[in-house]
Amino acid sequence: MKTFPHDNPNLNQLLTDLSPNLIYIMDVINQQFTYINPRIQDILGYTYDDLKEAGNNWAPKILELPDGKSGVWSHYAKIRGNATVKYKVKVLHKNGSVKYLKTQETILKWDKDGHPSEVLGIAEDITIQQNLSEELARSKHSFGLLEEMLQCGSWEYDLIDHYLTCSNGTKRLFGYETGELPEKIPTSFFKAHFHQDDLDIAEEIEQKIISLEGINEHYNWRIIAKDGQMKYLEGKGMLLPDKKGNYTKLLAATADITILKTYEAKLEQKINDLKKSNQNLEQFAYIASHDLQEPLRKISAFGERLSKKYSGQLGEEGLLYLNRMTDASVRMKLLIDNLLSYSRTTRKVDDFKETNLNLILKDVLNDLELKIEDKNVRIISGNLPTLEAIPSQMNQLFMNLISNAIKFSKTEERPSIEITAKTPSPEELSAHNLLEINEYIRISIKDNGMGFEMEFAEKIFEIFQRLHGRSAFEGSGIGLAICKKIAENHEGVIFARSEPEVGTEFVIILPRKQLS
Repeated sequence: MKTFPHDNPNLNQLLTDLSPNLIYIMDVINQQFTYINPRIQDILGYTYDDLKEAGNNWAPKILELPDGKSGVWSHYAKIRGNATVKYKVKVLHKNGSVKYLKTQETILKWDKDGHPSEVLGIAEDITIQQNLSEELARSKHSFGLLEEMLQCGSWEYDLIDHYLTCSNGTKRLFGYETGELPEKIPTSFFKAHFHQDDLDIAEEIEQKIISLEGINEHYNWRIIAKDGQMKYLEGKGMLLPDKKGNYTKLLAATADITILKTYEAKLEQKINDLKKSNQNLEQFAYIASHDLQEPLRKISAFGERLSKKYSGQLGEEGLLYLNRMTDASVRMKLLIDNLLSYSRTTRKVDDFKETNLNLILKDVLNDLELKIEDKNVRIISGNLPTLEAIPSQMNQLFMNLISNAIKFSKTEERPSIEITAKTPSPEELSAHNLLEINEYIRISIKDNGMGFEMEFAEKIFEIFQRLHGRSAFEGSGIGLAICKKIAENHEGVIFARSEPEVGTEFVIILPRKQLS
């Protein structure tokens, strides 16, 4: 029986030079190699000295794996009468790593039962290819799970032969299971699933692919799946060049956005319902407030006549009741006027235009000149920006906030009001959920007045809410609610920071430009 290396060194070298593969002769009965070429060192790391030292025990070192899945010896028991067999086998490298060999064996001898007893084999190292194949299989499995989880799929269109190759995720979107469709699918098959009203989109996509424009923008369309269910899909693709730079394929991804579209439809319906409800409320408030003016005018007029003509006959108690009635009618008129003002603010009747806030502030300070002089208020003003706004509402915003600061000033300290503007910080924009794609202005109106506890910082912007009684300060409790509505009309926010006996700062953050 021959041993390795071959007795003829020239033949041994020739067998090595002719092929990069492992060449061997195996005694299947005794489970031993009788010859193996020097490629064993290149492929499996063993030298001839290693094999000689191991003696008859070296074959199991290579072929018997820890997991018992090499399968070499059991493989021969299944062979009947074939002169040549091919198979793939796992073997061990000297360093303990697993190698994969693709083997072709020619049977040289059979035993009396017809089983191979001696074979000549050529084994090619395919470890890299096998590992890549296994990694690809794992990636495909993971990708398939991801497609299923995200309700999406991918597909490839051959621009030369005009057929589609689709992932299992894409097939599922159309209601088909794995293996139910052929590997190559004509475009007409999926086009037949398009909703009748969206066939023009199918035509547009097809023309863009044929003309090599690609489908770089997102497309939305409806399909009727195999089970008759209507789905909304969204897709986008890109052209892929071959080695010569010619576009031969289009790779695209498609996602099921049915749930999103359903939510959008419901949200849009709720928004429309809310708009309608708000419009009805605004109309009711406007009409109710307007209609209340006439009887209120009569109450005031008759009260005034009673006071002039019959005050001597009413007596002290009668005059008290009359005065209370007159005061109540005045408060009622103030409430109605403010309610009308709030209603008009809600309706956004005026147009947005470039508005210089310095000019707005100047007009407001002129209107408040007497109050400012009466309380000796110090006004400190920085340069204010120009922004896209409704001028009348900006006037009302500044008027309400500065009047508020004057009203709630302290008697023991000279009132001071500081009006400044700057760019808000990213943290401030994020805290108030303002769009970072827009440019914003932060306006501050800060006083040294009475202040209030921060637990009331949100309550003060609610309609008819007051922190002080009517006897202490005049007003209806609508002013700050109007300020909040104005900020919202301009896609901005207003909030307050305050400390009792220290003062209050009102902050308004408004976009420089209106996006809509």
